[in-house]
Amino acid sequence: MAAKIRKPGHWRERDLRRALLVARQAGLGNYRVDIAPDGTISIMVIEGKAGARR
Repeated sequence: MAAKIRKPGHWRERDLRRALLVARQAGLGNYRVDIAPDGTISIMVIEGKAGARR
């Protein structure tokens, strides 16, 4: 079975939830999640006090 091809810029909520879960499991306390125009989900670590959240 072939994988479905998604339109550029398309992302799924479950992919975002997975990125957030990975960040929490990694112990990141100060981060943000960016979604690029092509749909790429990135976790950006912000320097500062550990455990500080905005």
